[in-house]
Amino acid sequence: PDVALLSDAQFEEFRQSGLLQDLRPLLDPAAALHYRFPALAAFEDGEALYGLPFGCRLMTLFYNPRLAKPPAAALDDLLAAVSPAAPLAIDVSYYGAFWGVSAFGGNVSGANNALKLGRKGFVEWLRWLQAARQRPGVILQADAAALRRLFAEGNAAYLFAESDALASFRRALGDDGVGVAALPAGSAGAVGRAFLRVDGLAVIAGKDEAQTKAAAAFAEFAASDAGQTILMNAGQIAPTNQLTAAAIADPTLAALSERVESSLVLPDMATMAVLNAAGNAAIESVLTGGATPEAAVETFLQTMRGNQAK
Repeated sequence: PDVALLSDAQFEEFRQSGLLQDLRPLLDPAAALHYRFPALAAFEDGEALYGLPFGCRLMTLFYNPRLAKPPAAALDDLLAAVSPAAPLAIDVSYYGAFWGVSAFGGNVSGANNALKLGRKGFVEWLRWLQAARQRPGVILQADAAALRRLFAEGNAAYLFAESDALASFRRALGDDGVGVAALPAGSAGAVGRAFLRVDGLAVIAGKDEAQTKAAAAFAEFAASDAGQTILMNAGQIAPTNQLTAAAIADPTLAALSERVESSLVLPDMATMAVLNAAGNAAIESVLTGGATPEAAVETFLQTMRGNQAK
């Protein structure tokens, strides 16, 4: 193929194998200004640009207006609205729940997206989950697919799930059965920020000049405002093109799209794999293994420090 549609994880594998063409010399320099920064950054490597962002997804707070009012802006207020008649479902995988770490002031990246881990935000988020688990109507699971089914069947009023679930939820519940809200804030007032997952169009290296230019032109069109509008309307996916995002007429999709700008660029995939494994273990040890948040986070940090030292 001349053009490949790759996930961010696939992109890194292809780039490291030398299979991707640097698009920077082939594109109109002004074109890069049309893409939303967190999405574009997923395909940059220094000065090189190996893909154009085509679609993105991030953890989002969905709610069912037939079962509950729009969610409160603060975590504790959201929890107060939960009941067996208005259940709250939370994905407690580390990737799915990281927005909660950030809501309590935690972060996973520093300058130039270098890994920078803190203790306080993760500890406080684990404490909040411990307390929330005791409230009737709170569902904590690491099975994202099971939680999506729960919401689609009308058995959860609130759900934290990836944004690409919007289309399937609307098919199941109708447009008026699905709402989207901002991720809630923690006790210090910090608003939760989610990791951004990005799919992009890449040009395969090693083709002749004419093929390469034609492939780059196709990728540029597909990721343009016109191409993104088609994708957004068909798949109800948050656009990565700023022009498309600015013209969204659907209020639910617009609310979802607003979260992209404040999202976090993923660390490299090898680091993310270790981060997820260590984070999943920490959350599970607290919620089902009886560990204290402090002990679980210390083990998590030791694991990550050991990985960084390699």
